[in-house]
Amino acid sequence: MNTWNARRGAVLSWTGWCAERGYDGSRVPAWAKRLPPPDSETRVRSKLAIDRPIARRDVHLREKTLWRMLYETCARSEEVLDVNIEDLDLAGRRCPVKAKGAQPKVRRRGGAREDYVLETVYWDAGTARLLPRLLKGRTCGPVFVTHRRPGPGKVVSSRDVCPDTGLARLSYGQARALLDEHTAVRGPGTGWDLHEYRIAV
Repeated sequence: MNTWNARRGAVLSWTGWCAERGYDGSRVPAWAKRLPPPDSETRVRSKLAIDRPIARRDVHLREKTLWRMLYETCARSEEVLDVNIEDLDLAGRRCPVKAKGAQPKVRRRGGAREDYVLETVYWDAGTARLLPRLLKGRTCGPVFVTHRRPGPGKVVSSRDVCPDTGLARLSYGQARALLDEHTAVRGPGTGWDLHEYRIAV
């Protein structure tokens, strides 16, 4: 089901891009809806429910962009959080991600290389509108960063630090806590899970 949702998102992104530029093209039929995975225990949210926290004024642009990107790409949170600005194809609305289970590339003589076979994810108009605002002229480094610089005793890889601002990559734990903060109604720990954006219908 996740593959279906990802491919559906890619087609929607392409048709939306064509429509914005005045090109004629076919449309995704109404029956081709997002499908929740049958074996998932994660609660499935509606698109209206997904849109509601993104529209709130008290939610930071970073969180809005992350949640919208998770919904439109159907990618895992770790995959999106690991993306760097130089990986983005803003015009094509796509970027490569190291998907779960990605296999390392192998040299001809049998030695495994450090790089992996990557998959491409696509996003739609919502993410396309938010990303340029989030990046604010930055050209490299993590797309999603914290609001504070790493402490003096914390060792962070150069790939995980924005060279322009010195801010570190936003971690999965931090992103999960921020979503919980904005969606919890019965106290901390009762909010949504990041995975709910991926399987929303």
